[in-house]
Amino acid sequence: MNTDVTDDLKTIYADDGVVCVRGAFNPDWLQLAERAIEDARAKPGPMFVDYSAETRPGNYCTDFWVWREVAAMRDFIFDSP
Repeated sequence: MNTDVTDDLKTIYADDGVVCVRGAFNPDWLQLAERAIEDARAKPGPMFVDYSAETRPGNYCTDFWVWREVAAMRDFIFDSP
């Protein structure tokens, strides 16, 4: 798995504000992230906002401080590469 952040990726990030780093997470970490998201969606916190509630289909939402309540999210955020 190659997770090197190259100069090209840094330039893209500087220009666009976002970059895709393919292969940064192995399948085990991706499964943990998926579980973390499912757990967070099953029990939204007090700061959950669904921006797409009236524009279905599709989903655009946010929930701040999820890592405090969802162990899988905390593990992914603080222990993943």
